[in-house]
Formats: sequence, C-alpha cells, structure tokens
Amino acid sequence: MSNVKDNAFLAGECGSVAESLTSEVGDIKAEHITQEAAIVETLERDVADGEAVTVVSTIGSIDGKDTVELEQMQSGLGGVTSPIDHEVVDASALLPQHQIGKRTHREEIPSEEMRVEPGADTPEPKRTRMELRQYHERRRPRYLDDYIENAAQCPVRILDKNGEPIHKSSVKIQRNTREMERSKYSEFWLLADLEEISARRAKGVIMKIPRKDVPEGVKPLNTRWVRSLKTDRQGYVVRFKSRIVVFGNHQRPRIDFVEAFAPFARMSSFRMLAALSAVLHLFMHGSDINTASSNVLLGIRQYLRSIEKFPCEVNGNVDVVLKALYGLRQSGREWNSELNHWFLEHGYLDGDVIMLILVYVDNITVATNSEESKCGFLQELDKAYGIKDQGLLSEYLGIEVEPTPDSITLRQGKYTREVLEAFGYNNAHDVGNSMETNTRLVPLEDNEESDTSFEYRKAVGMLMYLATGTRPDLAFAVG
Repeated sequence: MSNVKDNAFLAGECGSVAESLTSEVGDIKAEHITQEAAIVETLERDVADGEAVTVVSTIGSIDGKDTVELEQMQSGLGGVTSPIDHEVVDASALLPQHQIGKRTHREEIPSEEMRVEPGADTPEPKRTRMELRQYHERRRPRYLDDYIENAAQCPVRILDKNGEPIHKSSVKIQRNTREMERSKYSEFWLLADLEEISARRAKGVIMKIPRKDVPEGVKPLNTRWVRSLKTDRQGYVVRFKSRIVVFGNHQRPRIDFVEAFAPFARMSSFRMLAALSAVLHLFMHGSDINTASSNVLLGIRQYLRSIEKFPCEVNGNVDVVLKALYGLRQSGREWNSELNHWFLEHGYLDGDVIMLILVYVDNITVATNSEESKCGFLQELDKAYGIKDQGLLSEYLGIEVEPTPDSITLRQGKYTREVLEAFGYNNAHDVGNSMETNTRLVPLEDNEESDTSFEYRKAVGMLMYLATGTRPDLAFAVG
C-alpha cells in the first residue's frame, strides 16, 4: 500500500514538472503542449499501477536536438525505502514527426504565387561559361549607418548644393563634354577642366604657335578629356579630376618618338617595402608629384589639333607640346629619366639613415627611420617639381595601409567593394571557397549565340589586380 502511495506522489511530481516545462516553453505550438499533457495523464495511470517512470521531454527545443531529461530517482518517503522498477518512455515517439529541411531567411521564403514545386522533369540550366556565384540579399545593419572608419584620417569631402557629401555612386563619369555639360555636377567638372588647362599652360606644357611655324610632314594629334573621381575610404568624393590625354596610338615610331620603355614599381616591391618597414620599424609616408609629366622637356615636339572647349584664341594658331603629356608614348620614359637624374644629383647613397623610396610614375612612397631626412627629401623634391605631402601612408594604388607598432596590414576592402558594386554583388553573402568546383561548361550549339551581357574580361581584370595585390588565394580561381 505504501508503494502505491509513493508512486501516486511520484505521478503528482511528474504532473508538476510537466506544468513547469509548459511555462518555460510558451513559444512552442499549443498542439505540442496538449499532446504532452496527454502523455503525462497516461504516465499517471501507469504509475497508479505501481510502475515508476522516467520522462524524457522534447519540448525544450524547436529543432528536436536539445532534450530535457527529467528523472525521478529512487527515494524513501517517511523513512520507508523500497526498490522501484524504472521504465523509460520517449515522449518524442508519441509526437508527430518534424520535417527536417534547410533553414531559410525571411526574405528568401517565396510567396504563394511564386512558390513552385520542383519536379523530376525540371532540367538543370545549362551553363556555357563561368559566372559569379548566385547570392542572397544581405542588408547593412542600421547601427552602422553613421559609422565612419578612421574619420580623423579622411580628407576633406566635396559638398553638393545642399551641403551634403557626394558619394561616388551618385556621380556618373561622363564620356564626352556634351554629357558633362548636362550633368548635375557640371560645375565641378568645369572647374576641374579649367584647373587642368591652366596648369598645363602655366608650366609651359602647351603653347600656341603660328601655323606657318609647323614643320612640313608633321601629323597633328587629337586629344580628349579623361575625367575621374578621387574618393576616400568610404567612397565619398574628395576631388573631381580632369586630364588632357593625347591619342598616342597615332604616333609614328622613330618619327614622333624613339624609346618608350619606363620601369614601374611592381606590387611585390611594395609588399617588400611594407615588410621591411615593419621589421626595421620605419614610418611609411606617401606623396604625389603635381603634374609630374609637366616637368620634363620632350626630345621631339608634338603638335595638337584644337583642344575641346579650349580652342586656340587666334585663328591660324596651333598648339605645340613642349613637355611630356598624358597619352604620349614617350612620357613615362622621359619622366623616369628626369627623376633618376635628380636622385643622383642630390647624392642619395649608402649611409646610417635608412630611406627606402618606391616610385610609381608620380607616386613617391618613402620609408625611413629619420623624420628629418624625410622632410629634407620632400622639401628638395617640392622645390624642383612641386609635391603634395600626404603624411603617413594610408593608401597605395588602391591598397589600404594600416601601420601598427609591430606590423603593417595591407588590405583592399575599398577596392573589393568597388568590384562587387560594378557587377551588382555588393549585397552578396561571403563564402569560404573562392571557386565553384562542380561547374560543367557546355559548348554552344551551331545555332546558339554567346552571351555578351556579362563583362567577363572586366571581371577577370579587376579580380587579377585583387589577387596580385593582397589576395593571392584568389590566383588559382582567377587564373
């Protein structure tokens, strides 16, 4: 009789445990709770017959993996101890089976009109070329809307008429002057054009001469305006840039120029410079020479047809190019020879002061352990050509530089975002593998035309620059 009372008390405790579980998992569907209560009633009837029970509940987790085990151990009540036979009852066996499937985000659940059941006869789409992998939309968290990384190092941003900073995504690069004049930022582009033409004429790059002074057999070259934007790390415009570019492809070898080769700093050289700076505790500084090509006299003069929007003021005159200009085949070599001559003149030899200088056309990167030597070097360079001292190096040809006391980090986050935005993948999810390994390319049929909507060559070129710079892990997938 005492065993029956003990078991009845045990059944009461099982009921109280079930009630506590029900209060803790109130977000579970009501039908599951009802079925759990029915199970408890069944257990109470079994206990009344003299059998002890261990209840295993599956209410504690939605996915069924996390279980809560409630076990009533043998105990003596009122000083009476008696053995109790245990029986394990799995409550999940009595509940309806849950369908296990792939988790989907709320945005990915199709509507009733768009939901289509896949059939066995649905053919897999044929792929005739490599593509960027498919993506799902990922939204930027709202708390990052007003977040500006390294705000103290950001250059001054250009403001529009409303006093708001201009983002590069809202500015379209014009292909010709007619489009520029219709642009809402035409005033900024016009100022950039005036700045460029004024600088070229002030430095004696372009001069007007009478047409009668042009030698016979000379072939005047055409020019065009090339416009671009200079942005900070967040993509906001800090400068509208315009350049007069000559159609150098119309130059004739051994008539208009003799040699055109000019050395440039490799990306591996820049990485070595950064590594040596980190090991030797050097400070990296960046500078940009103002209109570098305007400081070099050409060995062979070039003649231009009228420059768009800035024709010759007097009829019968033509523009003659006396110094190096963008687009000319020999401009790079002429400037490199001039800069090498300047270094030798100023006695840059071995010494106690470490100064590593990397030259990429007009971009001068200096790594040194002497602030005094760096300042003297830049002052002499400024007297000769005019430079823009950019302080501690923060960016080199699209590569972000983040120095610390013990290391130097190179990254291309800004450039990577530009690549994704260029092809509409700026909201794509990241993946661990940079290449799809199961892609099967199918040759085109005789009556099929290739898909030219995707700019494959542009994508490969941009990814190759990323792999060459800071992401060598992409080299195999891109190459």
